[in-house]
Amino acid sequence: MLRSILLLAVLTAPTRAFLAPSLPAGNVGARAPASSAACASRVSRTAGVSSARMVASAEELASFRSDATADIRKMVEAGRLAGLKQDLLLLSDEAKRGLKSPEGSELHTKIVEIVEELEKFNPTPNPLESSDINGEWTLRWTTSRSIIGAGKPFFLRPDSKRPILQTIDVPTLTAKNVDPRKFLWKKYENSVNAELKPLSDSKVAVQFVKFNLFNEKISIKAPERAKGELDTTFLSPTLRISRGDRGNLFVLTKE
Repeated sequence: MLRSILLLAVLTAPTRAFLAPSLPAGNVGARAPASSAACASRVSRTAGVSSARMVASAEELASFRSDATADIRKMVEAGRLAGLKQDLLLLSDEAKRGLKSPEGSELHTKIVEIVEELEKFNPTPNPLESSDINGEWTLRWTTSRSIIGAGKPFFLRPDSKRPILQTIDVPTLTAKNVDPRKFLWKKYENSVNAELKPLSDSKVAVQFVKFNLFNEKISIKAPERAKGELDTTFLSPTLRISRGDRGNLFVLTKE
């Protein structure tokens, strides 16, 4: 009986040592709360990371939506501008540079409405600072009756089969208007040279300096009173709209 008790004591001792090799009495149960706290901390950290990711995803989605909306708006605006430009040039050709669209006519009203709509979306608010304004421009439509020869006999008007041209060179502050003419079978050009003086980012004072007749075979100095102002209210690489100080409108294109 005693031997059985002693054997039982020897067999059970190592088991107790393995289960709690270094814990003093009274501390065995202290680890449980620590383990629970650690688990809670890990869960909290995981939840925090998930929340941060959700916030980041929401912000990214909002940014994406904003960018997409801006891109769509730009595409719609570009499409609208392209349509307005096309309509303007078609009507300008129908108006024969303005000869068939006198003030008060339906055609005149339609063209002016399109011009005013395009001016609201001017892509170049500072035309004189843009290289797009330089170069040779073709007059497509104007309200200036004198330029297109309205009310004059056909042989005193600009040649309808050749373009009325305007060359602008902002770096040298010069401009030149070329007026094609035809008398019987003889073709020639009249032109005028001008000097420009910036008045704002879009407007220039125009001082005409020399009139050239019959392909510059005759040149006449322009009088001091031969001057005006020109304000560019719409400018793109291929289309320009300008307003003169006397209320005239000019629609020009460039290749």
